[in-house]
Amino acid sequence: MKNIILLLLLSIFVSTAFAQVRPAQTTKAPGVMIGLDSTLVKMEYARWNNDNPEEQWEKFSTPDRIIYYCKTSGNVNKSNVAHVYDFDENGVNVKYTTIATQEKFKYACDYLNTIALRNKYIYEFQGVNENNQGVWVSSKAITNYSGCNCGNLKVTVTGNLNGETLSDFVEYCPVKPGKSGELIAIEYMALN
Repeated sequence: MKNIILLLLLSIFVSTAFAQVRPAQTTKAPGVMIGLDSTLVKMEYARWNNDNPEEQWEKFSTPDRIIYYCKTSGNVNKSNVAHVYDFDENGVNVKYTTIATQEKFKYACDYLNTIALRNKYIYEFQGVNENNQGVWVSSKAITNYSGCNCGNLKVTVTGNLNGETLSDFVEYCPVKPGKSGELIAIEYMALN
């Protein structure tokens, strides 16, 4: 009788151990994707929108550019942000730009520096260039982090963009300026 009770308790214990709730696997957010086809970029955002109903990205497109705009998100740093993908004549992504309000400038720089520190200096701050833009250059380890096989990246952060200077980056931008009335652009390009 004791053996039956012990076996019963053991089977309950084992089944309880295997029935533990495992954390849901998180979906990786769309990102740099330089060197990828436009179809893959669209598929990534479709997957992201399906997996994350609280954060939706609207698509605006032209023949050589796709803009994804996040109107609302649970993460305040992702709301009112645009991701701009520029494509060459073969439909391959050659440049990725994030456009946000000027108030997110500190967040953007801290984000790049945090990535650099957590990932053994995957980005190295190069300083400020002649156009008063912050410049970072990636190490070869960027392919492991970004998911693109594009070699090293050059990241340029440009602040204080208004209507005139913004047109250098994109003709149409759905991002609404914040209190300062200005935007920032974070531009990623392959360093070849």
